[in-house]
Amino acid sequence: MRQSGVPPVRLLAGDWDAYDVADSTKAVGRGQVTKMLGGCALRESYRQNDGLEGESYSLWDASRGMWHQSWVTNRGGLLLLDGHLERGRMC
Repeated sequence: MRQSGVPPVRLLAGDWDAYDVADSTKAVGRGQVTKMLGGCALRESYRQNDGLEGESYSLWDASRGMWHQSWVTNRGGLLLLDGHLERGRMC
């Protein structure tokens, strides 16, 4: 059950394909997004054809009043993103 005051995840869960920018017909990777923790967080798994793999967790950080995403890869990459809604758009 979702806790009061925690915004629900409004992004769609599911599978998706990533395509080459130079050739939009060529799939280069595949991702899967699943809701977790009663809809308060997302888990994303991504795998590219060249061996790159990554996972992220996105959640509402109630202590700071914003969304947070931590993204890591099998090549040592780390990306930390924070955002909030402003006029209905993620900033």
